[in-house]
Amino acid sequence: LAVHSIGSGDKGQHYYAVFDGHGGFECAEFAHTRLSAHISSCLHESKAATPEERMEEAIASGFQQVEDTWTRNLKNDWLRDPNYMTYGPPGSERLSSVGSCVLLAIVHEGTLFVANAGDSRAVISQKGFGGVVKAQRVTVDLNAMNTDEQERLRQEHPGESDIVRCRGPYSCYVKGCLQPTYSLGDAYLKYAYFNNFPGRVIAAPYKPPYIQTIPQITARPLHQIQEGDVLVLATDGVWDYLSDQNAVDVAHRAIKRDASPSHAIVEATLELAAARFGISRAQLSALPLGRQRRLIHDDASVIVIDLFSALKASGVDVAQRSKL
Repeated sequence: LAVHSIGSGDKGQHYYAVFDGHGGFECAEFAHTRLSAHISSCLHESKAATPEERMEEAIASGFQQVEDTWTRNLKNDWLRDPNYMTYGPPGSERLSSVGSCVLLAIVHEGTLFVANAGDSRAVISQKGFGGVVKAQRVTVDLNAMNTDEQERLRQEHPGESDIVRCRGPYSCYVKGCLQPTYSLGDAYLKYAYFNNFPGRVIAAPYKPPYIQTIPQITARPLHQIQEGDVLVLATDGVWDYLSDQNAVDVAHRAIKRDASPSHAIVEATLELAAARFGISRAQLSALPLGRQRRLIHDDASVIVIDLFSALKASGVDVAQRSKL
């Protein structure tokens, strides 16, 4: 599930996000409909000393509120009469293993805030000397292939030899179950209450939480932003095939021909995926969604944000700012 904008707040902030669900779509859709409103409310109530601290506090609180509401609903309502024989909609044990990575960008008072919970990636492109476009990664891929994340998990869970299980160099999982190390949902890896359903019980030693809810947050002033500078938000399926520089180059070529840069990045990803497996782009499209197609490529959802326009939309006087 991906959206181009999930709202704007009463303080001039604009929200952009991609939600990459796993185990099902429900958590991604749940977060999509609530996250920006929760952050706006928390921002309004924040008493932090600086604008940057207020926004970072509001983002963290907003994520936690979405997590708490999802988990409370899961425990009190959806699992009141669990059906162990089916894997259907709410009312089934399946939802305790549903989660979503979230990559959120907010432009507020001349600053870009990026919050990352999972292994989607944000890349900014800015024109440098001679008009050369250069890509700069804004986030860290927060998954079990990241050696820093592996070390953090081992330190936080001493004595658990299975804390990270690797089936190959690009296939590592927390407790053998999940690649992302940050997410919303995934209750069975966070709360012991949900680790008791037939067919999916993590054996001892089991000392949750294993997955983090509060995202990693970065703040970047936009006083040097020029027309044509963009921010790419994309789920991990894109980065399996495109480098950071590849993605921004594709985006800028599309912009020059007045085409959709987001669509261009997705198309480039799918063309490379098809070529790697020796099939045509048309043959790839003909494959039904599901396990067979997922073996070729993961979800590829993309948003390309025109930072100059987003800055103006947030209420910043761009003309005056350029004189600073």
